[in-house]
Amino acid sequence: MEKLVSIAAILAGAISAPAAGDCGCLEDRTQAVAGHKRPKAALSEELRPLRNDAYNIWPQPDGSLHIANVEGGGFEVFRPEFTAIHSTDKPTTSRLKWARPIYNLPAWKLTNGKIEADVFKIGDVIALSEPHITRSKTGITWTFTHDKLDLVAIVSLPGGKAEPRIDYQVELKAAGYGTFAYAGAPALKLADVARLWQPQVWDGRRLPEQSFLIGDDHCSIPGCLVQRADKLRTSGVMADPWKLPYEMPHGRNRHFGVTVRNQNGEAQPLVFSPFPGSNARFKAGDEHKFSIQLVTQPTRLSQTFEHTARNVSGFKDQRENTLTTLNETLDNMVDFAMSKWAAFDAENKSSYYPDAKGTVKNVSCLHPFSVALVTDNARLFHEQTVPIMEYLMSREKFLFAIDEQGLSHSQKPSMNMNGPAMPVSELAALHRISQGGSPVFLEQARRLYAEDRKLNMNWVTRGATWQRSLSLYRATGEAMWLKDAIAKADEYIAARIETAPTDFSEARDGTFFEYMIPWWKELYELYLETKDPKHLAAAHQGARRHAQFVWFYPSVPDGNITVNPRGLASRRARPDDDGLLPVPKETIPNWRVSDQGLLCEGNGTVQRLGILIATHAPLFLRIANDTNDDFLRDIARSAVVGRYANFPGYHLNTRFGTAQEKPNFPLHEYRVLKPTTSIHYNHILPQVNLVIDYLYSRAYDLSDGAIDFPTEFIE
Repeated sequence: MEKLVSIAAILAGAISAPAAGDCGCLEDRTQAVAGHKRPKAALSEELRPLRNDAYNIWPQPDGSLHIANVEGGGFEVFRPEFTAIHSTDKPTTSRLKWARPIYNLPAWKLTNGKIEADVFKIGDVIALSEPHITRSKTGITWTFTHDKLDLVAIVSLPGGKAEPRIDYQVELKAAGYGTFAYAGAPALKLADVARLWQPQVWDGRRLPEQSFLIGDDHCSIPGCLVQRADKLRTSGVMADPWKLPYEMPHGRNRHFGVTVRNQNGEAQPLVFSPFPGSNARFKAGDEHKFSIQLVTQPTRLSQTFEHTARNVSGFKDQRENTLTTLNETLDNMVDFAMSKWAAFDAENKSSYYPDAKGTVKNVSCLHPFSVALVTDNARLFHEQTVPIMEYLMSREKFLFAIDEQGLSHSQKPSMNMNGPAMPVSELAALHRISQGGSPVFLEQARRLYAEDRKLNMNWVTRGATWQRSLSLYRATGEAMWLKDAIAKADEYIAARIETAPTDFSEARDGTFFEYMIPWWKELYELYLETKDPKHLAAAHQGARRHAQFVWFYPSVPDGNITVNPRGLASRRARPDDDGLLPVPKETIPNWRVSDQGLLCEGNGTVQRLGILIATHAPLFLRIANDTNDDFLRDIARSAVVGRYANFPGYHLNTRFGTAQEKPNFPLHEYRVLKPTTSIHYNHILPQVNLVIDYLYSRAYDLSDGAIDFPTEFIE
């Protein structure tokens, strides 16, 4: 293998390396590659670019890579650097409950008993930055040596529009625990960052306070992104998903972890592999191989995120209704909702709530009302819509304790008959649907407009907001409410959407992702009233941020997969074990079991779950039509199409399977379903309503807005 000094001697005088950010120099070279201008001097063979249909890579004498997109936009420098973290003591995987924001962070218990969440503090940090360099016609090789390890990295650029890639191999010279990361991506001080992204909640300019390493089971895309403030360019480092097994990630099979904060506190995308812990133990002589892809695009972070989802993870609209139509699914779900299996407690006018013994729960009467109206189901109206309405009008909270055991539950139920436990938006919607036939709805909406309220757990919803003003405008038609909504919403857009957030002030103690991102659904409702492009643009930007929660990793390979190998559904959180529900072994296309298009619940419960009550899907379709956004459209279809033929429960499990697709899935006792998925009986009618909303939104999208139906917003 040739030494760096010999290569430097060969290259001396052949061509000077452009300084970082010297766009003119690289643009001259890019033009030469494109045939627009010939280079002034012949290039040494070792410095000729790697090229495909999307990228040019200009290798430099020091091993750095100047990577440019063929469509222009300057270039980015990726340096020949790696970081290794080595420890002779075992860092035992653990968790740390973070409060800023609320998050269940992966962490490690060190031998001194300390729980540590900063990956750079769990062992000795080894910087590798002076490689020997060799060059072939197809790539560049960096070779690093150290007392504890050798690392060989091969840079290449596959054909077509593939991203640049680095395949590396580490050979350990010393026994111990290790993890390794390419550390040559651009590193920026926070002041130089326009926006960043680390799964799941660190976005805008919210740089994590420490170098939290998020495992691949929490990764929507397999890496992190950083957008520069000085020019329009976003760059990232991604684990190569095509080199990893096709399985649902979970805490027991982590392959890598990602962080967007380096050891110096700068914003820099890093992918560490293997994930530190017991599976990262090496003996002297052991080898570890891993592959990454480098992303750099002359676009904003949201567009680069989409590029990564599609070009790195291979996301596309590929789902089909192979089981049944959504219309038949709707009929099956309505039948189920009216059956004994749906566990509606008529005496307590609510759904059985198994998560909190001694309680019952409702969140909205608009769901059964909507389903009853659309399907002309008088029985559903009388047996569930009216009782749930009475329940919510009289109770203080969604969750009601029916005995002392329930009152003590951590979800903070109430026994008080101090209603209504309805948002102002729901009271306003009921007033409109009833055409003012019962004045109590509007009276209560006006009374509660300015009050801070606790309807779910102890989460506070603030009063006198622009959302409540919009609701009162819709209920009354009084122009002052719309004027107030617009003024407050415009202030909100300027402060939290047009300005990249630096804190989580809006989240407070919230544990659902909606607290972390703009109120995009409500902004779209405001747009429907104002038709102001500014409000549509804000809703669109918020929807695109919501899309960053959606699972795009793992990638879906072509071909088939065999599932349910022992004739039973899998057991949640225990991927190697079976549940109680019989389901036949079958071989199906890989896309059938993919969770691409779904997302997990929230920051307070973050784990690898594909939530099937995909409330983002219908509005994604509408905004996709209004803004010509295929990304949102493809996500929406992926979240709903071909997923289920009846009520599927709350989420997919930690092992691929087809139990929840089946039309008879929910027709079992709770004890049989519980091992496979969370069963929230108060979700049944919201799920039915979701299917209706999706079908209407799909008609709106396919007809380019010509086919539309009157709607009311349900929080």
